[in-house]
Amino acid sequence: MLRAFLLALATLSVAHVAIAQEPTFTLAPYTPPAPAPVLAAGSPTDSSTLPPNAASLPFRLSLLTTVYPVGPALSVGGCSGPSVAAAGTIFPVQPYTQFQLTPRLTLHGFSDLGCPGDPFAPLDAGAGGGLTYALPLRPNTWLVASGGGYVVPGHLGLPARAAAGGGLDLVVQQPKSGRTLTSGIGVTTTGRGVRVMPRVGGTF
Repeated sequence: MLRAFLLALATLSVAHVAIAQEPTFTLAPYTPPAPAPVLAAGSPTDSSTLPPNAASLPFRLSLLTTVYPVGPALSVGGCSGPSVAAAGTIFPVQPYTQFQLTPRLTLHGFSDLGCPGDPFAPLDAGAGGGLTYALPLRPNTWLVASGGGYVVPGHLGLPARAAAGGGLDLVVQQPKSGRTLTSGIGVTTTGRGVRVMPRVGGTF
């Protein structure tokens, strides 16, 4: 009888050890990940990635070309031989600056000093400014609203000339090269009527 009791006790001990060594698993409740915002900060659709120069280029060119220049009518030089000799370029000097008010709203300042070496360039030198608001539509694509003005002071009896305008443009930026293509419609006025014209351009 003692032998049977010891055998039963040994069997219970082995079973207790086996139960104690069985692994246990605990399943934590499932928590779904938080959805990512569509326009996350720093994403490709952030309007801060659009170069301010590209955002303002359509309305700047519209204003500069609306004011009729006087210098070319008085000189045959312009941006040609004298400009190359003076500065090695045939392009006019057009300083530009910008200040970002918000990630989408930018204040721009620009001027046109004319062609280097052209003695009549001061007659058409002027300055202007404006605002652009870049609304991201998708990665590398923005809808840009713009508006501003440009003034050429009077010189040597010539009256001051001014232009104001704005527009709405679709700007697409190539991811690899950074070049932009722009198409839209612009409205300009010099106080003698309003001109509405399509505009196409880009930066290279």
